[in-house]
Amino acid sequence: MQDRITTERLTLRALDPDRDVERLHAMCADFDVARMTGSFAHPFSRFHAEAMIFLANARVSAGRDAVFAVDDGGGLVGTIGGHARPDGSVEIGYALARDAWGRGYATEAVQGLVRWAKARFTPDRFVACVFADNPASEAVLHKAGFARTDGACTGWSMARLAKAPIRTFTRHVERKAAADGAMALSA
Repeated sequence: MQDRITTERLTLRALDPDRDVERLHAMCADFDVARMTGSFAHPFSRFHAEAMIFLANARVSAGRDAVFAVDDGGGLVGTIGGHARPDGSVEIGYALARDAWGRGYATEAVQGLVRWAKARFTPDRFVACVFADNPASEAVLHKAGFARTDGACTGWSMARLAKAPIRTFTRHVERKAAADGAMALSA
């Protein structure tokens, strides 16, 4: 069973094929949402939404990924997740439905995911990749404590069917020595 993360206004919970497929389909079928992700195809069918939920839940079960529905109490308004990379970092990604833009949900969800993932994956840093034409996502990451860095993010977008300029953002996790010599995480 996947964890639930609660923030001030949101619940990050497992994707539910019975409850989330219609809203996920509507969100991902919006080209302006899909083009800001690397993995959402366009057009995006209901079958794509069903497959996305199935694959996300399978990857969660395997233990290296975390994928959550972002729920504002009225149902799915987005998705967010993290992938533990071999280099000790966790790469995060998120998307919100157009009607959830501008409410601070993305920042709140990123902060909640980072808090949870520090304990779950014990990374040395978090990495996020943003298309250069997405200043709103850059602002989200800055508010969540990320800084723009040089990095290895690639710029392919399934919706655009093309490469696009991309920027890498990183948030380091500090390790502080406790009085007993154990290491504690802080970000």
